[in-house]
Amino acid sequence: MQVLQLFRRLPRLLNGPRPEIGAFSLALVLLHHPLDAFDIIKRERESKRFRLFALLLIVLAFAVRYIYQFLVSFQLQQKDTSSVNLPFELGIVFIPVFAWVMASFCMTSILGGESKMGEILTTTGYCLVPYIVMTPLFGLLSHVLSSTESGFFVFFRSAVLVWVFLLLFAALARQNDYGFWKAVIVGLLSLLCMAVILVLAVLLIALSMQLVLTVQDFWNEIQQKYIYR
Repeated sequence: MQVLQLFRRLPRLLNGPRPEIGAFSLALVLLHHPLDAFDIIKRERESKRFRLFALLLIVLAFAVRYIYQFLVSFQLQQKDTSSVNLPFELGIVFIPVFAWVMASFCMTSILGGESKMGEILTTTGYCLVPYIVMTPLFGLLSHVLSSTESGFFVFFRSAVLVWVFLLLFAALARQNDYGFWKAVIVGLLSLLCMAVILVLAVLLIALSMQLVLTVQDFWNEIQQKYIYR
């Protein structure tokens, strides 16, 4: 009943002088009326409550991905739980999300966009809502499916990711007032820029790990030569 009342208030929220809507309620609006949700985020781009809740949603996306690894049925498990690595799972969620925010901001700034980085971050966090909602449900559903039905399971999980990508694309077009083809071009350029950022991030992490190993080897050699001789 409250959800229905919220949807009835949407015209007033969008057209009124100061929209009043909670951060959690906006997540519900995004599931049913994503374009309206993007308009509200754009109108209240300086709102800290939306931005903080978006950061919480990104953390929740990591949490549900991590928990899913242990929740999913062993018949449909794609990874051995003993090999689940917390830093790796953190990187799988946080690095692509923030790479997309930076890449999208760079491309829209160059190509006549209107979005600010904080607004893109807020929108990206909210676009993860379908993934956050559906992933635990898939984990529970896996216990009533057999291995022969794994194809349907993978299809529906992939469909949720496509849903998230479509929301990101719609947000890019809506919040920057792009036409369809310009949004496609800017989206592809943003993905290319995102790939460059990810490659640089991987190289930086690899070089940092190599530096740490070099320092450790150097320190061990000093200990063996001068301290423990």
